[in-house]
This record gives sequence, C-alpha cells and structure tokens, in this order.
Amino acid sequence: LIQPRQWGEGKLYPHFILENIDPDTGTQEARNLSAINTEWYTTLVSLIRSGSEDEFDQVLDEYKSFLDENGWDDIVKVRDEKMAENKEKLGIE
Repeated sequence: LIQPRQWGEGKLYPHFILENIDPDTGTQEARNLSAINTEWYTTLVSLIRSGSEDEFDQVLDEYKSFLDENGWDDIVKVRDEKMAENKEKLGIE
C-alpha cells in the first residue's frame, strides 16, 4: 500500500470540488436533471445509429431544445454554486 501511495504523491489530486454538485433531491432542478439524463441515453443511441450527418444534426438539435425546455441553465447555476462552496471548503481560490 505504501508504494502506490508514494507513486501518486504530486500526481494525483482529489476532485472534491466536483463532489455532490447535483441539485438536491426533490427539487425541480433534480427532477429536470433526471429527465435530461434519461433523454441523453436515448439520444446517444440515436446519434450512434444516425444514417447521415443531417439526421445526426437533427437529433442533436432536438436534444439541445430538450435541454432548454427542461431548465438546463438552472441546473448549471446550482452546480456552479455548489462548486464554489466546495472550493471555499477546500481553501481554493
């Protein structure tokens, strides 16, 4: 256990700034994020299976519209706020 830890010193850094940044359970943003994640899985399959660039672009545009309709900007704000709190806790500027 000592050797891997020594090897990682100076190379590996904790990513606590990204921990627990999703919206709190039960909020509108959390429900929207759940819907967005589900939509992404089906969109990804459609993107992979698309038969042309036009079809790919159409699927991607529909997903972007879905993001707008489901409050993606609000989710990003929540995540930004939580990352700022984490930075403060870690003493990062």
